[in-house]
Amino acid sequence: MVTFPAVIDSGSEAKLCASLLKPNESLVMNIHLVHGNQSTLLLQEKAEEEFHRCFNFKAPLVEAESVQNIKVELHGKAFKMTEERKVMFKPLTFIHPLTFIQTDKPIYNPGQT
Repeated sequence: MVTFPAVIDSGSEAKLCASLLKPNESLVMNIHLVHGNQSTLLLQEKAEEEFHRCFNFKAPLVEAESVQNIKVELHGKAFKMTEERKVMFKPLTFIHPLTFIQTDKPIYNPGQT
């Protein structure tokens, strides 16, 4: 089982947790972040017994909302499984938006409009 947030802020530290319960054989778990034809390995874990592990990964920087996939591959000698789930990365937004005012003169004297 793998858990992660459905929506992650661009460039932030995101948490992903992976659990493996009662494996019957030695298994390898690979977790990838997939976007188009690019794949980034987030975790590779070899296990012969139960484990639960959480780790942080840096979310990619995006300028617009980006839906990507987290792909989990689990395989051993007799067992193979692949699952993909969507995750949305949202661009950073300013907490305090700035307003820029441009005047027609560089300097105003008192009383001028």
